[in-house]
Amino acid sequence: MEANLNLHGSGNAVKELNRSHFDRFTITQPLDTTTLSAKLSSYDIGFLPMTDQKVWRLASPLKRAEYLASGMIVVGIDHTGHRIDGSGEWLRLYEEENFIEEAVKFIASLEVAKLRELQNQARLFAESNLDWSPTVDRLSNLILMQSSRSTVNSK
Repeated sequence: MEANLNLHGSGNAVKELNRSHFDRFTITQPLDTTTLSAKLSSYDIGFLPMTDQKVWRLASPLKRAEYLASGMIVVGIDHTGHRIDGSGEWLRLYEEENFIEEAVKFIASLEVAKLRELQNQARLFAESNLDWSPTVDRLSNLILMQSSRSTVNSK
């Protein structure tokens, strides 16, 4: 299997990963939003190797949404921060102990046509279900309600 692994960001594993010197392995420092967005849209699979810890249960959904919105399928460790109700085949979650082996098996089994189909499904799901509009609308309504209460109370 020919594959490139691209990592963007910083963390405690960067030094060790940089020492690996694999030809198909790229690590960059954190990228600005525009550059990262352009890169993500050219990738096929987003990985969520984060373990079942509170920080990742809270932070992982944002990364997962970013991957799906970029049209990537997602492969990760199974925990509540990675799961999505009603997800399709474009989200593959595995037990931590078997994550690497199962992810490799899944990726190796993918044909290009199936990968592209799953990527399209992932993107459509993100567009239909991961929109900020409901959250922004609720926040806006709360602000307007609070503002009108303040106006009534100040009269």
